[in-house]
Amino acid sequence: REDAQKALAKYFRGKPLPHLAELEVGEDEKLPFLYLRMVEAWFAMLTTTKDSAPWCCPAESWSKARAQLATWLAQPLTDLDTQLWSSLGEQYTGQVAGSQRARVVEQAGRHSVGSAGFVRNRLQLFMAANDPTLRKFRLLTETNLEKASKKPFAAEEAKPEQPEAAAHEACGAAFWLARACFAKHVGDQSHNVNADRASERVLLLLVRAAVLLKHDPDLRLTCVRYAVGFATNPRYVRSGAVLDNQDRLIDLYALMPGHRRSLVNLFRGRLAWQRWRAKLTPDAKLALKYYAEALRERADPAHGFDAEAPVHFFPELICVLNQAGKRKTREESTLKAVDFITQRNYGVYFDIVNEERMLAAGLQEFADFKLTNLAELQKRWGKKTAEDLHEANHESLQAYQSVVDELHPGAPRYREHIADLKSTLGISVRKGR
Repeated sequence: REDAQKALAKYFRGKPLPHLAELEVGEDEKLPFLYLRMVEAWFAMLTTTKDSAPWCCPAESWSKARAQLATWLAQPLTDLDTQLWSSLGEQYTGQVAGSQRARVVEQAGRHSVGSAGFVRNRLQLFMAANDPTLRKFRLLTETNLEKASKKPFAAEEAKPEQPEAAAHEACGAAFWLARACFAKHVGDQSHNVNADRASERVLLLLVRAAVLLKHDPDLRLTCVRYAVGFATNPRYVRSGAVLDNQDRLIDLYALMPGHRRSLVNLFRGRLAWQRWRAKLTPDAKLALKYYAEALRERADPAHGFDAEAPVHFFPELICVLNQAGKRKTREESTLKAVDFITQRNYGVYFDIVNEERMLAAGLQEFADFKLTNLAELQKRWGKKTAEDLHEANHESLQAYQSVVDELHPGAPRYREHIADLKSTLGISVRKGR
C-alpha cells in the first residue's frame, strides 16, 4: 500500500497521462489503476475550453486540486483515511434532503459499512468520531474489538470534570463501536461475545452523553435518536441487555421535545416486526400499521424522516411486506409505490438480497433472545405457557425480568441510565420501567 501511495502521489504531481491505467511501484512491477482514466476524464471535463459550460473552472484551480490530491496521498495511511472521511463527509452532507443527499448517504454506507446511519446533517456524531484523539480507538475497534470494548471513557464517570467534552468523546466512541457491530452476526451469538459487549458500550455511551448534554438539546436528542435507532435496527449485533431496553428507549425518544413522529413509528414498527418473527404475536398487522404510518408522514416538515431514515426504512418496508404472506393486490401496489418513492424521490439504491440477509440475522437474534428467556422462565416455574402463569403476556411478570437480569447482568444498569435521563428531562418515571 505504501508503494502504491507513493506511485499515485508521484503521478498526480506530474503531467496528466489520460490513457494510463497502471503505475510502476517497483522494479519491473506494475499495478493496475483503472480508475485513473475516470479521474483524468473528470479533470478534462472541468478544463473544457467551452467557456459556456457551467462546470468549467480555471486551469489553476484544477492544478491546485491535483497538487492537493498528491499531498493527501503522501500522508500515512491512517491520516489519509481520516482526511478522506472528513472531506467526503462534507460532500455527503451538503444536501439536507432530496435524492442527491439520500444517494450520497447510501454511497457513504458502501464506502464504509455501517456508517451511513450515523451521518447527520449537523454532523455531531461524525465530527466527534473524527476527532484526532479517537484515531487510535478507531483502529482498535477494527483490530481488537475485545480490548476496545473495555476502554473506559470520561462520560461513564458520575461527574466528569468536563461534561461537554466527555459527551462529545462518548459520541465519537459510540460511532466506531457501532460500526464494529454492523452485519457481524455469526448465527450462534454465544460465539460473538465481543460484538455483544461492543453493542452494550454503544448504548451506554450514547445514553451517558445525552445525560451530560444538559445545555445542548439538539445533540442530546441526536444521541437518543441514535441510541434507539441502534437498539431497534436488526442489522446490528445487539446483546440481550440492549434488546431488553428497546421499548424503554422508544418511549423515551417519543417523550423528548423535537422528536419526529415518523421515526417513532419506524422504531415501533421494527419492534413489532421482531416480535412477530419471534412468534410473540400472531401476525404482522401491528408492524405493517406502524410502517404505514411512518410512510404516510415521511414528508411532514416537523415529524417526517430525517436525512438518513430513508436509507434504512425502505429496504425494511420491502422486506416486511415480502414476509407478510401471500401477495394481495393492495400489497403489490404498495410495493410498487415504495419502489417509486425510493428511487425517484430519495434516490436510495440498495441490494435487497443483502439487506434481507442482514435483517434476517438480526430478527433471528431477537427471537433467540426471547426464546432463551422464556425457556429459563418455564424451567423455574415448571410451566409451559404464559396462560399457565395466569398472565396474558409472560414478559409482564417480574420473574421474567429477573431472568433477563440474571442472563444479562448489564440490563438493570441501562434501565437506571434511561431513568436518569428521564429525570434530567423532567419526565416522571413509572416504577418498573
